[in-house]
Amino acid sequence: MRKFTFEYDVKVTETVTVEAKTFTEAANKFMSDRPEVNAFRRVRPKRNRELSAQQIYNKVKKHLLKQGVQSLSPSGSCMMLSPTGLRCAVGCLLPPSDYTSGVSRYAMNKPFLTKLKRRGVDYTKHGKLLSQLTIAHDSGSSDWASALQRVAIANGLQP
Repeated sequence: MRKFTFEYDVKVTETVTVEAKTFTEAANKFMSDRPEVNAFRRVRPKRNRELSAQQIYNKVKKHLLKQGVQSLSPSGSCMMLSPTGLRCAVGCLLPPSDYTSGVSRYAMNKPFLTKLKRRGVDYTKHGKLLSQLTIAHDSGSSDWASALQRVAIANGLQP
């Protein structure tokens, strides 16, 4: 038996868990007990999407070594997302579609940090690592491999 959770709204939203072998069986059980309900939705359990320090490091390392150049503005300032689509160490943790109004391309402002958290990166937990990865990016691409290795060692991560 598996558990399926449904949510419906008659006058107050209520969440109900039904045990059944299949979703169809669970939906039929759910509806047979509630003839007044003509609409419902299945509620899926939230997955723990938070990235570990090692996962963040791996993602940033892969991105920077593949990209091979800094993400810079036309004036030479480092950018989270450049006009040409390049992304910095922390900028690569958000897809380009997340850079909407309010999300800074230059700094980690509140909307940026909110989007980062939704993508599984908690700045309150990993701020030191993110800062060190940003410094590695901002120092230039001439020796990112060594700079990234130093960041890994300093944070007890696998380089």
